[in-house]
Formats: sequence, C-alpha cells, structure tokens
Amino acid sequence: MQTYVQRQSIPHGKKSPLASLSPLRRGALYYFGYLGVLGLFLPFLNLYFRQELGFSGRQIGLLAIFAPSMTLLFAIPVASLADRRRWRIRLLTIAISGFGTMMFLNSIPHTFVFMALLWLITTATMSPIMPLSDSLIVRMSLRHKLNFGSMRLWGSCGFAIASAIGGTLWGVLGFSMMFTTTGISLLLVLVLAMHLDEEPARDEKNTTKTSLWEICHDTGLIILIGTAFFFGATINMSIVFDGIYISSLGGTKFLIGIVYSLTALGELPTMQYRDRIAKICHEPATLLLACGLLVVSFVGYFWAWQPWMLLFTAATKGLGFGLFLPTAFHFISQRVPEQWSSTVQSIFNASMFGAAPLIAAPLSGEILDRFSPRAIYACASITAVGATLLIVTALVCKIFQHETSRDTQT
Repeated sequence: MQTYVQRQSIPHGKKSPLASLSPLRRGALYYFGYLGVLGLFLPFLNLYFRQELGFSGRQIGLLAIFAPSMTLLFAIPVASLADRRRWRIRLLTIAISGFGTMMFLNSIPHTFVFMALLWLITTATMSPIMPLSDSLIVRMSLRHKLNFGSMRLWGSCGFAIASAIGGTLWGVLGFSMMFTTTGISLLLVLVLAMHLDEEPARDEKNTTKTSLWEICHDTGLIILIGTAFFFGATINMSIVFDGIYISSLGGTKFLIGIVYSLTALGELPTMQYRDRIAKICHEPATLLLACGLLVVSFVGYFWAWQPWMLLFTAATKGLGFGLFLPTAFHFISQRVPEQWSSTVQSIFNASMFGAAPLIAAPLSGEILDRFSPRAIYACASITAVGATLLIVTALVCKIFQHETSRDTQT
C-alpha cells in the first residue's frame, strides 16, 4: 500500500517546476523561505507589542516564554508521532498551515488576554516546524551526499534580507500589515515543504529496530544535547541584550542593526565549508572549534570598551553558530536511526531553543537589574566555557568513538 508521501510524489502529468529542482536547491529554497518569513516579523515583534498594543515589560516577558515552552512541551510529542507513523511531511505541512492561519488572526489588535491565547496557539504551531524540516533535510543531504551547511546557509541569508526589508516596510506601512504579509508568505513556504523528500520506506524484516530508550543511553548524544543547552543559553543572552549593551557603550540604532546583520552573515562561511572542516578535524573536533569561537566572541564582548568592537565579536559569534548547528545536526544523523530522527532532533531543539532560553532570559534580566549589561556577557562567557568543557571531556574520555548510525542498511 502506498504511503501518503509516496502518493504525493507520484507525478500526475507534467512535473511542477519545484519537483524538477535538485534536492540541494529544494532544501536551500525551503530554508531561505521559512527563515525569511521569520525575519519579516520576529525582530519587530516586541516593538509591536510595546508600541502598538501598549503591553508592559512584564506582559511582553510573559509572551516571550511561550515559544521555548512549546518547544519543550509540544514539539517532541509531534516529532515522535511523525517518526512512528512516517508522517513528517504531513505534520510539517499541517504545522505550517496552522502557523499561517494564526498569523492572519494575530493581525487584528487584541487585549492582552486574547493576544496571549492567540500567541500560545501560534507558538504551538511553530514549535515542530524546525525539528521536522531539519530532520527531513539532513537525511535528504545524506542520501544524496550533499553539504547540509550549503543549504542551511540560505536560511541565514533569507533572515538577514527579510529583516532589512521588514524594517523598511513596517517603517512606511506600520505594523498593521506585518502579520498579514507573514501569513501570505507562509503559503509559499507550504508549497516548498510539500516538495521535500520523506525517507524511503525500508523493509522492516531487514532493519534492526532501536528503541528510544536505547538511544537515550548514548552518552555521546547526551553530551551533545547538554552542550546545546549551554550554547543556546549563551546565544540567547546575546540575542536579547545586544541592543541594550551596544546602546550602553554609546552605539546608535544603525550600529545595532549592523551588529545583528553581521552575526547572520558570519554564519555563511562556516556553514558553506563545514564539510571540508569536518573532513580535516572530524565531527567532535569541529564541535570543539565551534565552541572555541563562541568563547572568543563572548570574551571579546565582555572586554569591549567601544561599540565598534562588537562588529568583530558579532561576526565571530556568527562563525561559531554557523559551524555548530549543521555539525550537531550531522552528528545526530550519524548516531540516530532514521525512525527516531525527528524525535531526537526535537529533543536537541528543546534543549537549545527551549530549556536554555527559559533559564537564560530571566537570569540575564536579573543580572542586568542588579549589576550592568557587561555582567551579562561575563555570565555568557562562563556558559560558553561550559559548552567547551563538555566537548573536551567527551574527547578526553573518548565518548565520541561511535560515529556511525545505528541504521542497518538493507
């Protein structure tokens, strides 16, 4: 019997232009489209809450915890269902459709209580999108022997370009069109998602099944997820408070925008050349190099005494993030069988983008109130060192010796 995905892939007459594209271009287009959509509204969201809806700082802070909370609570069960039923593309398209619908509803001004309810549902629909799409595209890159980083870097390009376009558009049109434009753009992303490739079904008789419990006993994987937590906490402190820190050093709003753009652009070279670096250093040492770049960046943040110095630290941070993320995804794909790929990917995302922001954001806010913006970067330097020490420990103890996937090839 044909699966849902197999039925989708059967041509009915002439192939669509997207279907005729190579896997490399389809993956790159998807990342460019989806992360570009996020760039249209995420950098301006809190400003909209503050200026247009008049929400207090405490109310905005409450709304800010919804996304990491849903990453922890909702994304993992959805990804697990997608793995068990082989519904990755089906659930991905449902999530994108729900996200787009909620964007249209968010365009109507609301009271805080109603907005909080809508935003909770919005973040729930958003939460499984990245784990599902990342696992699909990583596996697609492995099957076709492609460089995953060369696809993922287009997401950074899309975010940077869309942020610049969004800043110009909303400055002229106001925020009233922001959510509507995002919702319409998600329709295009939905089409791109439908042209990703599901993992081909294998003969279950000839495939060794591995339980999730066995995977959770993989010490190397646990080390990676722990490293993701410290890495995510470090990055989150910077994302939230870079603007305040730059301003405290005497920087302008223009410089703040340039710093954020340089961070995104800094990801591009390490994403593009990740495979070459990994061939020379091997995967674990590549993770160590990424963490080392993060340490250098945040020590630089801490010691900066002029705002222009942060241009270099931001670019270095981008280099580290651009190297860490695709290497971690590739590392997961090597150690985790296909039937659990989305589930483990969602656990990784829950650690880096769920648990880490939930703890780091209020902690760094407390540090800001009690001490100074510079003290936040002292704390971020410590968490960056924590990520590095975890990788060093794993290398010294030879925890990363097992490099191959548990999948049994048919």
